[in-house]
Amino acid sequence: MQVQPKQSRPEHHKILGEKPLNEGRRRGVAFKLKWNRKLTDDANCRGINTNLFFPDKELFTPEEENIFARMCVECPVMLICLEWGLAHEKRGVWGGTTPYRRHQERKRRGWVVTEPFSGMVK
Repeated sequence: MQVQPKQSRPEHHKILGEKPLNEGRRRGVAFKLKWNRKLTDDANCRGINTNLFFPDKELFTPEEENIFARMCVECPVMLICLEWGLAHEKRGVWGGTTPYRRHQERKRRGWVVTEPFSGMVK
């Protein structure tokens, strides 16, 4: 018997759309979230060059992952940032997580990444 991932829902953003997917390897729930202004207003990284968080690579060393995790752990909007990253971002560092870590967390939650400004409706 295959164990299904625990379904969860975003808690820190308004959900504009929700769509179950069962297309090949894309299985789970895709959420379309409304941008939470706290991400740009209250984040510890506000004012830091965004290129730092979007390097031209997919895989990070354990040392790099630890640097981002430490940088974000005390941020007041870390969970808001992570939630956005889980729902919408394949690249970059969001909420202290790399693309690989978010992929793992999406599988655990039963989420599927979707474009944030797609035409997906409820």
